[in-house]
Amino acid sequence: MPPLCLGLDGGGSRTRAVVAGADLVPKGRGAAGPANASTRPLPRVVEALSEAAADAAAAAEVSLPWIAR
Repeated sequence: MPPLCLGLDGGGSRTRAVVAGADLVPKGRGAAGPANASTRPLPRVVEALSEAAADAAAAAEVSLPWIAR
């Protein structure tokens, strides 16, 4: 399998994730609730980041085994 990149953007209103190939062309996108560590408890931030990443991976039809749910 070619290398993949996972990008995450956790903000105050929502979290976005994208899985892209080495050519940086998006292969899958995901989203979740807020992930601002200044205003949210850390477990909720981790949950939002994990959910967005898992959604992006599913859309890209790849697995991210290191993400615990």
